[in-house]
Amino acid sequence: MKIREKQEREEEMKREAQRQFEEHLRSAIENDTLENYGFRDLIERGACPNTQLNGQHSLCRNGACPYELIKGAEFVTLLQFAAYKENKELVEYLLKMSVDPNIKGERRCASQAWMTLTEGQEEDMKQLFRRLR
Repeated sequence: MKIREKQEREEEMKREAQRQFEEHLRSAIENDTLENYGFRDLIERGACPNTQLNGQHSLCRNGACPYELIKGAEFVTLLQFAAYKENKELVEYLLKMSVDPNIKGERRCASQAWMTLTEGQEEDMKQLFRRLR
């Protein structure tokens, strides 16, 4: 019984980390900043770094979504938003965590956003994205 209780407690902690991750991502996009959101900590606590703010996340069940999500947002993943904000450290971390750089937002995927923003510079990041495409 204690093993089961421990597993249930761990699953609840992951669900809470996921809920916070989604709230923080939504807020970060709305406020146009990545500062003070603690995304790494949430990922390490079990949040899915591939979470999309278009209804395609782990808490949606049978088409029902418990959150009012940003519809038609230009950026739907943390990687896309981090690339847009030119946060190289977070982009590298997310890619090391095997986040999918090809999930498309309304206008572009993260690799396209980063390559547009870094044209003529940051050759190492361009090469990293190219390898993942």
